[in-house]
Amino acid sequence: MTRLVIVWVGPIRSRPIQALAADYLQRIRRWVPCEVREVPERPLRDPHQQAAHRRAEAAALRAHVRDLDTWVVLTPSGEAWSTERWLQWWTTAVTQGWRVGVVLGGPIGLSPELEQEAPYRVALAPITMSHEMTRAVFLELMYRILSLWKGTPYAK
Repeated sequence: MTRLVIVWVGPIRSRPIQALAADYLQRIRRWVPCEVREVPERPLRDPHQQAAHRRAEAAALRAHVRDLDTWVVLTPSGEAWSTERWLQWWTTAVTQGWRVGVVLGGPIGLSPELEQEAPYRVALAPITMSHEMTRAVFLELMYRILSLWKGTPYAK
């Protein structure tokens, strides 16, 4: 059975975004098994050490995608997927019975090495938003995809 695993760095601190994310996770879980794997956020003490910081976070993230059949990283440098393309990806995963994952970085983003390892690199939108808001937007998108997949009226 297809399972969705979402891996991200650190907790959502904003209460309104927490509530929104929790609502969409609850909706998603009505239709598919969905697990959130949270990697602890590491404090960045020296801005000159961002590359090393990203590599350390990448190692922690990598450990959470090893058991998946395929996974996507959300990155501003990725390919822009339409809702229909996301639905195609999901439908393929269901047909294959894959365990699929989506990886979202923390405040300073993902390491380029981890991005290159991912089977898919996708840009959520051509805008800048906080990593916490990115999570909520992605969860709404995932719910929309599942609504289309299930044939419910939400996505219309």
